[in-house]
Amino acid sequence: MIRVFLIVAAFFAVTIALILVQPSKPRRSADLALPGASDVTRADTDLSSLATIAPEQAGPEAVTPAPETPRSLRPKVAPLRAEVPQITAAPVIAPAPPTDLEALIIRALRQGQSESYIHALVNDAAKKGKVEVPKSLVTAEGQVDTALLMATLSDPANVTPEAQTYIVSPGDSLASIAYRFYGRTDRQADILNANRETLADADKLSVGQVLTIPNL
Repeated sequence: MIRVFLIVAAFFAVTIALILVQPSKPRRSADLALPGASDVTRADTDLSSLATIAPEQAGPEAVTPAPETPRSLRPKVAPLRAEVPQITAAPVIAPAPPTDLEALIIRALRQGQSESYIHALVNDAAKKGKVEVPKSLVTAEGQVDTALLMATLSDPANVTPEAQTYIVSPGDSLASIAYRFYGRTDRQADILNANRETLADADKLSVGQVLTIPNL
C-alpha cells in the first residue's frame, strides 16, 4: 500500500515537474530557431523567377507602330522636273537706213556750220556708209562735191552753157559740171552720154580730162 502511494506520489510529482518545466522549452526552441529562419527563407527563395522577371521589366517598352495612311488619302507629290533654261535668241538689229544726204547738209546749214565742217561731215558719213552719195557727186580725188550740193540747196542758179568742151579741174564732179553749164545736176546723164568713148562712168573722172558739153 505504501508502495502504491509512493508510486502515485512520484507520478504526480513528475507530472507537476513536467508542467512547470514545459513553458521554458518553447522559448529555447524559438531562440534556437531564430538563427535558422534566415537560412530557411534564403533557401526557399527562388532566384530563377526573379531572373525571369527582371529582363522583362528592364527591357524597352514596346512601341506600337502608327497606323499606315491609306494610299487613297496620301497627298500626291508631283514628280520633280529638271528646269531647262530657255534660250532666247538675240534680237536681230536691222541696220539703220542711210541718212538722206540733202537732209544732212540742210540740217548743218541751219545750225550755221561752216563749209569746211559740212565737207568733213558729209565725207565722213559717206565713208561710214551712213549716207548714199551718187557717183556723179564724187570728185576725181574721191571726195564728195559738197560745194555743189550746198550751192544747189541754198540758191540754185539757172545757167546756160557757153562752151562745148570742158577740161576737168581738181574738185570737179560730173554733177558739178552739169550744174555749172545747165543749172541742174540731173543733166550729168546727158554729159555722160556725150562722152561714152572717154568716160565709162560718172565716178571715173580724171583731172585734165576733156569733156564734150552737148547743147541742150
